[in-house]
Amino acid sequence: MATLFCPKCGKDTDVFYENICKECFTGNRTLIECPDVLYSRICPTCGSVFKRGRWSAREDEEKTIKECVTDSLKIDREAHNLKLELTPKQLDYSRYRVHIDASAEIRGAHME
Repeated sequence: MATLFCPKCGKDTDVFYENICKECFTGNRTLIECPDVLYSRICPTCGSVFKRGRWSAREDEEKTIKECVTDSLKIDREAHNLKLELTPKQLDYSRYRVHIDASAEIRGAHME
């Protein structure tokens, strides 16, 4: 019985994605890109957010932070069934650090 191997790395495999193994296929792709630093204008009095050239009212600051981060993401065009989990952590009164967990499928290969 013939064994199949990845022509890029030489690993034995049964499943190929674009003629290479899953590790080689997912290794050179980026599921999402996000800027290291993101600035948003939030009114300290009412919590409104300046977005797309106008102010919009928001009640929950954490929801606003998640929305601003989600709007700034660049997502691979071939990603399907994308699931995002954003976890904001307040560092001080005006700064947050947001951790993003993402998973999706690209051409049948599951990526995280």
